Amino acid sequence: MTGGDVMIQEGAIEGASAAFGMHVMPSVPSGTVALRRGTIMAGALSFEITVRGRGGHAALPHLNVDPVVAAASLIGALQTLVSRETSPLGSAVLSVAMLQAGDAYNVIPDSVMLGGTMRALTHEHMMYLKGRVEAMAASHAAGFGCNGTVDWRLDIQPYYPPLVNDDGAADFAWDVATRLLGASKVLETEPIMPAEDFAFFARAVPSTFLFLGIRNETLGSVHNLHSRNFVLDEGELHKGAALHAALAMEYLARGGVQGGAFGVQEAAAAAAAAAEAGGRHEEL
Repeated sequence: MTGGDVMIQEGAIEGASAAFGMHVMPSVPSGTVALRRGTIMAGALSFEITVRGRGGHAALPHLNVDPVVAAASLIGALQTLVSRETSPLGSAVLSVAMLQAGDAYNVIPDSVMLGGTMRALTHEHMMYLKGRVEAMAASHAAGFGCNGTVDWRLDIQPYYPPLVNDDGAADFAWDVATRLLGASKVLETEPIMPAEDFAFFARAVPSTFLFLGIRNETLGSVHNLHSRNFVLDEGELHKGAALHAALAMEYLARGGVQGGAFGVQEAAAAAAAAAEAGGRHEEL
């Protein structure tokens, strides 16, 4: 399990009626914040595929069942799940980032492990890809005389659901940010494909997640998150802290969800939608 999921299970949000989260973002200009209604970040699921054959001397491949050839073909085939089974108007990413085989130049190994992640903007799309990865691993490996199995590694990396901003909460955050920073400093963002732990909170209560812009070419704050070259524009962090405080204070001042902080019309719908989402997809 991950932090957000554990916190919820241990009662961290008992009694909470809303949640707001924020992350620095080097693709968003410094001095601005970005958000949107609806899905803002993708869901993600890690996989580990093992292709098992029969190893032996590399000079005698006809006496072996080569899992390396099967795995190499499978890596290419997996990409068709995005290019040929995902709508051009949808969004999905499947990346193989790990490949482990033998340890000798002249020995075909018994097995090959390949690992990676898949990402999509809806839970339904994630579950479709999950089923297809399992089917393709088995059938594609079998075509080479091998056996293919998938381990979703939920013991070390949970399924992160798509992060969906509640419409009323997003409108509320947009209003607060506009009054705090100015209309020109609040931007609408497109959904992005990384996943985020805050998604667990967004499933439980009406929530909104924002991006705090830190892109500053003068400082070199232009590299992607998790890059070894990442540079943080620390001069913008106070705006994030101020916005967090303003969101909390204004939310309470407006009486919370029941008091119409997210709009009188949206309040009941937001609470009901969050409750329904929180009860779904507990198991893969």
